[in-house]
Amino acid sequence: MTYPLNCCVPMWQDVICKYPVLMPVNVRLKLTLFLLLFWAVSLRAQDLSFARQVIDSLCAPEMAGRGYVNDGSGKAASFVENQFKQLGLSASPDGYHQYFTLPVNTFPGKMHVVADGNVLNPGKDYLMGAASSSVNGTFKMVTPGARALSSEQRLLRYVKRKTGGKFVVLDEKTLKIHKKITDSLLQTNFGRAAGYMVLRDKPLVWSIASGAEPLDFKVIDLNHHAWENSFKNLEIDVQSKFFPKYRVSNVIGYLPGSRFPDSVIVIGAHYDHLGMMGSDACFPGANDNASGVAMMLGLAKHFVTSPPEYTLVFMAFAGEEMGLKGSSWYTIHPLFPLEQIKLMINLDMVGTGSEGITVVNSNHYAEVYNRLVRINADNEYILKVAPRGESCNSDHCPFFMAGVPAIFIYSLGKEYTEYHNINDKAASLPLSEFEDITRLLIDFLNGF
Repeated sequence: MTYPLNCCVPMWQDVICKYPVLMPVNVRLKLTLFLLLFWAVSLRAQDLSFARQVIDSLCAPEMAGRGYVNDGSGKAASFVENQFKQLGLSASPDGYHQYFTLPVNTFPGKMHVVADGNVLNPGKDYLMGAASSSVNGTFKMVTPGARALSSEQRLLRYVKRKTGGKFVVLDEKTLKIHKKITDSLLQTNFGRAAGYMVLRDKPLVWSIASGAEPLDFKVIDLNHHAWENSFKNLEIDVQSKFFPKYRVSNVIGYLPGSRFPDSVIVIGAHYDHLGMMGSDACFPGANDNASGVAMMLGLAKHFVTSPPEYTLVFMAFAGEEMGLKGSSWYTIHPLFPLEQIKLMINLDMVGTGSEGITVVNSNHYAEVYNRLVRINADNEYILKVAPRGESCNSDHCPFFMAGVPAIFIYSLGKEYTEYHNINDKAASLPLSEFEDITRLLIDFLNGF
């Protein structure tokens, strides 16, 4: 927005407009330009403040990690719905929610794991395998020695003779060298062990289980820093709860196009995350993907005041962490016909950006990718717009597989590496190039 010299920047009306005769023209010009710049910077700060508020809200303790304990997913969906309403987005005749159900295993209760008297901390020292069922008891722990690991035949013999009813300790080296056997163990438990403790060299990464009922054996990922060679006995009391039909919803709002209402661009971001593991271990999911939801809402906020010629549909997806469940559901049950969608832009993990962004599916949609590159080159928003081919790793994929042009944008930067752990917190997320990525997308959408 610009203001002529005989008008005013609203907040500075008294200074410039009420007393024009007191100022020479060149002074008025310089002051007006300065105040316009100040006003633009102020708006940018407000936009970033809005993003911070969204991320803080989605990562707040009451959201319970936006998972399936304490109705975290439902609370997050309600939050997005309220944002859509406040911004003035339209809803379908059935409302903002597109409901469906999915099977999910959760850990709402006790999370007590003690190895030889050493109390292990959930989320920090260990993670329960997402498909593990409830367990309460004391078990002996056994570790295959050098002889057992010297050949596949000896390892198989060891498993069949020594592991029944016990917890078997496996390290990363064993998993790599004897991959075929260990994969089978962790999938079928042919040795009839009570469970497996897997020592992880890299930071612990959790996931959510969706599908059949929980396994009858347990898998625990243990941080190698918490491991002591003397561990011989495991005391464990873990409560899980399986929901065969947990109700969730995609949250969808739209801005009708002023000239081309039947031409649709979708801006999507999943709002779900991993939730809770017991009452203490929460996975806030700031970068993954409160950041994407915040950017989506920021774009909606902008275009509400600058209506587009085409219809913009904003989709907050449920169940992404469980296997792209929400986006898959939408493509099978579309509220806007898929053939009307000219492009789907998926925003996931956009909380950094010091090294630019990556555009997945850039090889399929060269025109889209090249336009992003040109806009960025003209404005020097971010360091680079990097190309990447197909990757079915986020909510763009079901649209792409259904024949809808779809890209996935994520930010690049080593300044923040937390992922699927308890440390992906709002207070730590840098949002290094959040504003510039948003401006790049606004320019792109304005010229679409």
